[in-house]
Amino acid sequence: MYLRSMDLSKVTKATLEKAVDEYFARCKRKSLSCSMTGLALHLGVTRLTLINYQKTDIFGDILERAKLRCENLLEERMIAGVAPTGMIFILKNNYGWTDKIDVNQTINGRLSISALFDEAQKLRSRDTEPQIEGEIVREEVPVLDLLPDNLF
Repeated sequence: MYLRSMDLSKVTKATLEKAVDEYFARCKRKSLSCSMTGLALHLGVTRLTLINYQKTDIFGDILERAKLRCENLLEERMIAGVAPTGMIFILKNNYGWTDKIDVNQTINGRLSISALFDEAQKLRSRDTEPQIEGEIVREEVPVLDLLPDNLF
């Protein structure tokens, strides 16, 4: 049974917890999929209202747990082999799942280009081979004298 327009501002924590548990029990009993939208319909509020009340101290833990239960059901269905396309869409748009990792690299402080060049010069001078003083002596040897006569 759906509740009629539950005013969350006048509901106790125990009442909300009981209504949430009733929703999941109803879904299980009728073999229905659970969702935050379905929970919102059950409570007689909008999905946006649930999202907003999820951020409150009094109802946040109850609604976070309800959201986690819905997310878990989707994940279990994907593991069981149900076609995942729709579930992936729901998980990405409602539960923060993503295919990529966002990396935020922020440099705090001052950056000196000349200091970077100085440091690069130090590193470069360490990597060069030591110079050997002296002179290279090359002995000229005619190439044809080294080749066998029957080569050509």
